[in-house]
Amino acid sequence: MRRIRIRTPSPAMVVALVALFVALGSGAYAAITLPANSVGTKQLKNRAVTAQKVKTHSLLSSNFKPGQLPQGPKGDPGPKGDKGDKGVTGASGPSGPGATFKGAWKTTNQTIGSGCTTYLNVSIYASTPGTVMVTGQISINLDHTQGTVDLMVADLGTWIVDCGNASTQYERLINPSLPTDPAYEETATMAHYYTIKKAGLYTYYMNAAVTDGQDPGDQFKWGTMTAVFFPNP
Repeated sequence: MRRIRIRTPSPAMVVALVALFVALGSGAYAAITLPANSVGTKQLKNRAVTAQKVKTHSLLSSNFKPGQLPQGPKGDPGPKGDKGDKGVTGASGPSGPGATFKGAWKTTNQTIGSGCTTYLNVSIYASTPGTVMVTGQISINLDHTQGTVDLMVADLGTWIVDCGNASTQYERLINPSLPTDPAYEETATMAHYYTIKKAGLYTYYMNAAVTDGQDPGDQFKWGTMTAVFFPNP
């Protein structure tokens, strides 16, 4: 029977085989064990991560784009916050309407009739509800004849025939026993307040009448009037 001889590997063959085994072993190691932080977005294929591979409750709302998650129920109102600091004081506003003044005067002689006679008037504009104070001073001349009663009344009014009444008017009586004199002079001062309910132009009159003993010598000599409007505060 013939013998089969087994040759001993040459040194070169041994070196080649060792190198092959080392190369194969290091490749397998690389496939099984990866360095930390070595896998990123570039290493993952599209759609490689599926729902089955994501751990339940491991994602946060910040991992989703706005609008992807459904809105939750409205929460309960929070506790009332602390009172804020006092704000800065604002600038002062413009001044409101102040008092308005109007005046009139006259120095012409004018006969005083037996009926209410107007000598002077003044008009004033009220911008808001308020009060108007009207004052007047008048100088008159009464022509008196002994044995005759002379009675003159004067007042401030809101109309040309407004000579007032007994509670407000100025009154001058010359007793019939006094001697005849064509120049009984009298000066009267009057003042009234008027309530203004709405804005508008208001006119006031200085009136007088000689109700007894009237004659052409009974005259106005001069007069002054003022009207001051005070708006309500």
